[in-house]
Amino acid sequence: MVFFISFLSFAGYGKKDMLIVGGLFILTLYITYLLIGAGLFKALRSLEIFSYFSRIFYRLISGFAFVIGLLNLYDFWVYQKTKNLDKIVLRLPALIKRKIQGVIREGMIKKEGKDKPLFALIIASITCGFLVSILELLCTGQLYLPTIAYILKVPDLKIKALGYLLFYNLMFIVPLAVVFSLAFFGLTSSHFEKLARKHLSAVKLVTAVLFFGLGVVLLIMKV
Repeated sequence: MVFFISFLSFAGYGKKDMLIVGGLFILTLYITYLLIGAGLFKALRSLEIFSYFSRIFYRLISGFAFVIGLLNLYDFWVYQKTKNLDKIVLRLPALIKRKIQGVIREGMIKKEGKDKPLFALIIASITCGFLVSILELLCTGQLYLPTIAYILKVPDLKIKALGYLLFYNLMFIVPLAVVFSLAFFGLTSSHFEKLARKHLSAVKLVTAVLFFGLGVVLLIMKV
């Protein structure tokens, strides 16, 4: 999001266009992740008729949660020791970052310095949002799958699944909206980097606890 806003400013977009592009970009991320979650929920729920397979599935997802929790603990330890971001395991790979930046550049660059028509601007924003959400799924999906598995295990939540997915994805885009607002009003990428470095250890530790909690819940709850 910081790169996205920085690029829009560099490319010469005005405040009005930036609001349109940023808003549609975030909305597209929300809708895309919601559709992915709904698809996963439907696919996983259809497997529940096979009780034996269902038990194996939950054990696997529980194991996955524990592994991610351990990796977050490792990241916490290694960053506390070295303060080197390159040593962290759970982060978006450089190749995916470059692809995301390439998608934004190709989608939002002004050709021959001319402003995009409103319709073209809308299409470009939606396309960028969709492609970026797919590319980021490698990172964001780490928590999404165990969360959906948890929703599936609680009978009362099955009825309210759509509401929980709507709320989950709303909480997912709130930080993006906050970052967009702060960047829109002038906060620079260096400010965000300092903030991220300052709180990274705490985030990694809390994330590890969250994954361990999900792993335990999925392991001990009855199928």
